[in-house]
Amino acid sequence: MHFCSDPMIWTKEACNGTDPSGTNRVWEKDSFNFDWIGDGLIYVYVLASQDNWPALMRQGIDSTGPTTGPRTDNISWFAVYYILVIVVGGFFLISASIGVFVQAFSVASVAMESLEPPPRKPARAALPYVFDPPTSTVRSRLYSIYTSMPFEKFLLLCILGNIVIMSFESYHDAAYSVGIQNGFNLFFMFTFGIEAFIALLAVYPRQFFTNFMNAFDMFVVLVSFASFAFELQFSSGTTVNPRMLRVVRVFRLFRTLRTLRILRSAKGLTVILDVLKRSVILIVNLLLLLLLVFYSCGVVGVAFFSHMCIDEHRTSDVVHRCDLIEPDSLLSSVSNFQNLGLGMIQLFELST
Repeated sequence: MHFCSDPMIWTKEACNGTDPSGTNRVWEKDSFNFDWIGDGLIYVYVLASQDNWPALMRQGIDSTGPTTGPRTDNISWFAVYYILVIVVGGFFLISASIGVFVQAFSVASVAMESLEPPPRKPARAALPYVFDPPTSTVRSRLYSIYTSMPFEKFLLLCILGNIVIMSFESYHDAAYSVGIQNGFNLFFMFTFGIEAFIALLAVYPRQFFTNFMNAFDMFVVLVSFASFAFELQFSSGTTVNPRMLRVVRVFRLFRTLRTLRILRSAKGLTVILDVLKRSVILIVNLLLLLLLVFYSCGVVGVAFFSHMCIDEHRTSDVVHRCDLIEPDSLLSSVSNFQNLGLGMIQLFELST
């Protein structure tokens, strides 16, 4: 992981004298290397944190030896080592840090709950709404279809097929591809519309709209039909207000909401979402704590590093001390500590 300051020189023996620009040639090594165990540990730590890992992997793959410079794809199989370090090392690094933090937070939460007075019992719990199966022949038959397993599997296949068809959409599709996509979208739109209509008839509207997923499905169906109506008007050749084109684009974006219908069939995802919903307060507390840490570190960064030069200083007409600094040593105009806001953004970039 060594190289000559003159890119035209490959070996250490030839890296002497001056280059065509008159600068002395120097045999250098990369900032991150494996020359000794200390540098190696730092290298692995940075790699496990996934900070600029593609450049580090390219550096290792191109390395040849201590007395020769890099050669493109010299050790291609060495990429396996980098992938293992990123996967295994990153997993343990992130999991261990999060595990220790969550464990400490859980212990503190239990201790705080023991200090709080017990909550008062409600005087009377709200009775759940009990649904009576339909008594009429038509409603009963529709209800049996709506709750049957084959019908649920058919809807799941339609949802998965809709996801696949949506993935085929690209910029400047061919005419036949657009026709196939429109045909499938029309089929899925009417299929989901019929499913919502059957569900609305099988159960009473009050029972239907008490379920959030049913209300969400009805919203997606109505938006899909509205989008279809706007697209028909647009494709008919009639003059359309430019604002209506924006409305059509927005309605097209709502098509992606169909993919969320899979949550109804994927019970595991539903459980995960339920756990996340119950953990909202804990997540908010963690975010507030991280915001406090970023704020404190941002204030310290502004106090110590606000004087560092950025690239905007060299473009100004006023003579500045930053004109004496090499351009490669200047900070970016958006990644610096000139003020608290930019400092917190810089810390967020470093943490991710």
